[in-house]
Amino acid sequence: MNITFSPTPFGTVHVETVAPVQDASKAKRKISAQVSPRGLGKRLSLREHRFGSYVKIGAIYRKH
Repeated sequence: MNITFSPTPFGTVHVETVAPVQDASKAKRKISAQVSPRGLGKRLSLREHRFGSYVKIGAIYRKH
């Protein structure tokens, strides 16, 4: 599972990953676990898009 962190010029960070559907909750926990060490703040949104047997999870966090 590859988690990408992409900063934006608006003071936020977009986080994305693709995982099998049965591992969606595990992927969300992994994202949450990596937020604090990277110094990110409150989560602004969390979205899931399912396609076939995979789910794309995207979240937006504030930068400190």
